[in-house]
Parts: sequence; structure tokens; C-alpha cells
Amino acid sequence: MAKLKTEFFISEKKVENSEKILQNKNDVHLGKVFAKALKRKDWTQKQLADAMGVSPATVSEWINDRKINKWKTFLLIIEKLDIVSDLFPNYRKVDHLFDLIVTSKRIQSIRLMLAMEIKKFAEQLGINETRIKEIEEFGVKGEGAGPSYLDLEKIQDTFGIKPSDFLLSNEEFIQCLARCISKMPENEE
Repeated sequence: MAKLKTEFFISEKKVENSEKILQNKNDVHLGKVFAKALKRKDWTQKQLADAMGVSPATVSEWINDRKINKWKTFLLIIEKLDIVSDLFPNYRKVDHLFDLIVTSKRIQSIRLMLAMEIKKFAEQLGINETRIKEIEEFGVKGEGAGPSYLDLEKIQDTFGIKPSDFLLSNEEFIQCLARCISKMPENEE
């Protein structure tokens, strides 16, 4: 099996900055995961580029671990390659935002994955900082001051993500990536 540089991820109890994962993507060789998924799907880099609405050169950069700097892009790539369940085993597709059972932990995990302080997160959403604190502290709407669907729609519209996209904790997400990579044969490109 390939020896991977996962110490950064595994040794960290809590990843404070989602940018660290993307900046240190070479430690988990996301490009190899994408290349393997392309082969499994019997797609070319051009086909992925067309599906994503980007140039083949951009896909080549992803495959060579040179350019993925946004979570939204990462999530779109893994969705197009049908590897969401490989990387997020507890993921479940949610067609409608209103079908979610929203908990304050999910909202907090989104903010933490985006590596934003409460104040900046609130500013980006156009929501009062106190409201974000209430959302993270209390339960579901109707059981306290939890998130309303309006809040969730703002999160989805502002950041292009849904609360269901982050069902795993940061550490679980990192460990899933490391496990996925470690299962790859050493000589596979």
C-alpha cells in the first residue's frame, strides 16, 4: 500500500481552517482519487471538464493536485465523478432543503468547515451575529432559537452548500479521505 503523508490530518484533533485541507491536498493526493474515479467511470478529462463547465487544462490541474481552492468546486467534482459516497459514507442525498432535520451542530460544522469566525459568517449571510450564535447554541426551529429555513436558504445561496453536505465532522471527513487514498494500489496513477 502507498505510504501517505496523513500525519497532518490524523494528528490534528480539530481542523480550524478548511483551507488547510485544500492547501495540503498533496498529503492526501486528491488528484489520484479523481484519476481513479475517471477510470472507473470510463471518462476522459475532457468529459469531466465538459460536465463541470471548465477547461480540460483546469481538470488536468485538479488531477495533478495543483488547483482546487474552493469547497464548492471540490463537492461538485466528487458529485460528478460519483464518489460522494466513497468519501462521505454517511452522506444522503436531500432533494429539498425542507426535508432536512436541521440541527445546530450542522450549521456550526458548516461555519467551521468554511473556517469563518461567527462575525464574518454572519456578515456574509447578512444575518445578525447574535442570530448565528443562537443558531449554533440551540436546537431545531420550534424547539428554541434554532435555524429557520430562511437561514438555511441563505447558507445555501451564499456558500453554494447545503447543511447535508457536511454530515461528518472535520476529523471524520479527513479520515475518510485518508482511508480512500490508502486503499489505492501504490503503482496506480
